[in-house]
Amino acid sequence: MAKIVLSRTISNNRLLDVTCKNGYPLQYYTREAKEYIDITRKELKRQWRKEPLKCRLKISIEWHKRFVNKSNENDKRIDIDNPLKGLLNVMTGIVFVDDSQVWELKIKKINVKNDTEKVVVRIREKK
Repeated sequence: MAKIVLSRTISNNRLLDVTCKNGYPLQYYTREAKEYIDITRKELKRQWRKEPLKCRLKISIEWHKRFVNKSNENDKRIDIDNPLKGLLNVMTGIVFVDDSQVWELKIKKINVKNDTEKVVVRIREKK
């Protein structure tokens, strides 16, 4: 099993934006997404020094973030699947060849008391 710790993730809602070019919709990465991709790829390359995996994978993700405030009316409502697309996309080509190799995925939100976010990813071969 391999373990990777990343400093942050990005919401699917902030990953892509749409514009119109010659009358057709065109999706593009937002400035925030480009920053996230650049920082996260550097973090991944520091921790993953092997060739990308080519087998079927089981991935476990722990998303450590301040999700709940003291007052229930101020609770942050963040969907558990929010970081998945951006995270799997940025791992493609570094940790694994393609995210279609992921056959099993477990994600868990862990509320922390401060505003320090981290994402712990555990990867193993699916047998």
